[in-house]
Amino acid sequence: MPGLIGLANSYLALKRYDEAVATFKKVLEISPQFVPALNNLAWTYAEQGQNLGEALSLAQQARQLAPKHAGIADTTGWILLKRNMVGEAIATFREAVELAPRHPTLRYHLGLAYARRGRGQEAVQELQTALEIAPRFPEADEARQLLTRLRQ
Repeated sequence: MPGLIGLANSYLALKRYDEAVATFKKVLEISPQFVPALNNLAWTYAEQGQNLGEALSLAQQARQLAPKHAGIADTTGWILLKRNMVGEAIATFREAVELAPRHPTLRYHLGLAYARRGRGQEAVQELQTALEIAPRFPEADEARQLLTRLRQ
């Protein structure tokens, strides 16, 4: 199974979503409670903006199996945010940040959720913290753009 999950993650990294989904599903046929496959399939659906109900179910199942995993909390929050469940997303992102306070992407996601809720001061704080932790994290440009908009 390590080969299959590796293949699925490779497809995901290449943004070959259909192949990633099919391969994650194969992994879950073999091992229905394999947390990385549950989480990454949920993330893949979220990135596609498809099957968000199923994505949320998968992410929640992964969270039940690994409740102290910041990445899984982040996936759940991301899906909630995509479903416009902003209050729930904020609470979930806060849990993720509590589990991994030095992870800039988690801080960025929390800041984004605060901004969507109209909580600009809290959004600015999270975005600044993310950029202080790692000025060149993957979403750093988006964080800077959002900071600029919030400060206007």
